[in-house]
Amino acid sequence: MDLGVAMKSYLSFKTIILYLLIISPTYAISPQYRIVDLGKDSATVSVSDNGLILELIDSYFALRTPNGTIENLNALWGVSFAPEAPIALGVNNAGTVLGEILLQSFIDDFSFFVFHTFIGEKDSFIDLNNLTDPQTMGSLVLSTSPRKMNNQGQVVGIYNLFVPANVIAQISSTHLRKGFIGNAQGITDISTVLPLGDNHVSSIVINDKGQFAGTFFPNTIETNEQINATTQLFISNPTDSTKIVLLPISDIVSESKVIGVDDLNNQGQIIGTIVNTSDNQMATSFIGDIQSGITLLAPPLNSKGMTLDGINDLGQIVGSFQLESTDNPDQGPITRAFLRNANGQTYDLNNLITGENSYTIQNAVGVDNSGQIAANGTDSNGNLHALLLLPISSDSECITSNPSFMESADTGGKFIPNNTNSIPILSTFQVDNQANLNAGLEMLTPHLMEDQGLISQNPATNQIPDCS
Repeated sequence: MDLGVAMKSYLSFKTIILYLLIISPTYAISPQYRIVDLGKDSATVSVSDNGLILELIDSYFALRTPNGTIENLNALWGVSFAPEAPIALGVNNAGTVLGEILLQSFIDDFSFFVFHTFIGEKDSFIDLNNLTDPQTMGSLVLSTSPRKMNNQGQVVGIYNLFVPANVIAQISSTHLRKGFIGNAQGITDISTVLPLGDNHVSSIVINDKGQFAGTFFPNTIETNEQINATTQLFISNPTDSTKIVLLPISDIVSESKVIGVDDLNNQGQIIGTIVNTSDNQMATSFIGDIQSGITLLAPPLNSKGMTLDGINDLGQIVGSFQLESTDNPDQGPITRAFLRNANGQTYDLNNLITGENSYTIQNAVGVDNSGQIAANGTDSNGNLHALLLLPISSDSECITSNPSFMESADTGGKFIPNNTNSIPILSTFQVDNQANLNAGLEMLTPHLMEDQGLISQNPATNQIPDCS
């Protein structure tokens, strides 16, 4: 054999061996989670970037810290769980809670109930409907609906303006759907920071950098068909919020559509949903950013699409999907929680639990920046449980050997059942953060195993199983 050919063969063989040695641990380790039961007859609502968990326990909302402390928010705010009680929706790293409350309102002699946005802190409960800016929002704000709060305490949402047709009119009016931004000191129209003018806003989110994303349509539109045809998807310039970038979707979904933006992380990635109104209301989820535009997410095999609930700064997305029951089709769709990692692989979270697991994980409401997932599931008797999923593999972005379904990063979003033709490569950002992630989990795990007895109705917590 020619010496040059032999040398090339040897080097090629050596390269392959070296490559396999490098990637084989990555390929072998599946993303795995330990499941922690946060309590029966309870549900997780949201999780902050640093692991504060907002829960609904029996008849009150509670805030659970990583060291196990549980605060009864209803008792803290002096309110009961009743029709006119607060509904907590989200929490930031400072423990500030965002939510809405249904209250009675009056215009002339006409009485009705409308939603108010509130910010709840340890020593205060602030109704933002009482702190609207009349110069930018008018004097007759009918209702407000919060959408997102960042870690700086900035809040964005939607408000409706009640404009009487005449002085005597009761309900005869025009409802203007606009966006707002504010904080605990008050709220103002979103047009004070975004160049949206008098356009109507249908969805709006904000990240910690003050970047916005959302949807809007002209204020001259009157019918749903016109709204569907004219809605624009936008994201603001990350360094200058006075400039927005429109993300076209007509080349992706050409038919009539309804668009909503669900979340925006600090890397500028947005997630949301497009509903094709001409295709039996089929919903399609998407991820996007300024550089790449919009990418549709392929749903799991045999599913009816996905619901996206959150994206963290690592690009991990959680939510739920629905499958038809093969055992009992008459019972309707079965809901399952999923994780989509930054490399594009999607997993049924029920297949990623290490140790004893007697729960069916039905939905994941959020994922923090350490990879912890707040979820909800049912036990064998159908009882609802709030669940916390702790990542235990050294590489939470590795591919699993036998998930029920997955999405291959190099097949254009096509799902490949029970195998894969790609080996995920971690980004430098992910590799650099793994040491911090693992160190944080080592500190967190003992606290989660401590007694949680800080309130009279103590949610039971299972010990984290030994997975060694």
